[in-house]
Amino acid sequence: RGLAPQRAILVAPPVGAMPFPSRPGQVPTDVVIGSRDDFADPAALDAWSDVTLHRIDGADHFFSGHHDDLQQTLRRFVAP
Repeated sequence: RGLAPQRAILVAPPVGAMPFPSRPGQVPTDVVIGSRDDFADPAALDAWSDVTLHRIDGADHFFSGHHDDLQQTLRRFVAP
């Protein structure tokens, strides 16, 4: 008997840069990308349903110089 997730959180998925058939399962999904990410294509993410896109301004694929911003964004999802 497996666990059924209630939510998915993806950080900088390389959607658009490599084959990525669909979003994970049928659960609400939060996706965090940087506005300067060359691998995560927001247009490709638009095709997914029930996805909330969170963009960190100025961040690249690795969130260089924006780790605090990434941490604050992720805390909103996992903090009680």
